[in-house]
Amino acid sequence: MGGQLGQVKMSLADLEVRPGTPPQVQGEIWLTLGEADLPVAHWTHSSLSVLGSLGEAIRSSSAGETGDACLSDGLYTMRLVPARPGFGVMPTSSGSTNARA
Repeated sequence: MGGQLGQVKMSLADLEVRPGTPPQVQGEIWLTLGEADLPVAHWTHSSLSVLGSLGEAIRSSSAGETGDACLSDGLYTMRLVPARPGFGVMPTSSGSTNARA
């Protein structure tokens, strides 16, 4: 299943720094692709690891390569694939999402 999306929205909420070595930033983080939330709305995880993984995927896709963003230690993955024209999303049966940029 593919389609055109108007936008991809990232939501962050209730961020907090947890003490430790190194300190951890936890909070709610999720993506909204069209009308679908990935992995789910108000999902809680290590926000910095998600942002870093998504940044690498965007960088790869911008360079014309496929990029994978890990959204929960491998449990959920969003694949960004360069394509023309526009941006489409194709969910897979493994809980992953393939996005075309």
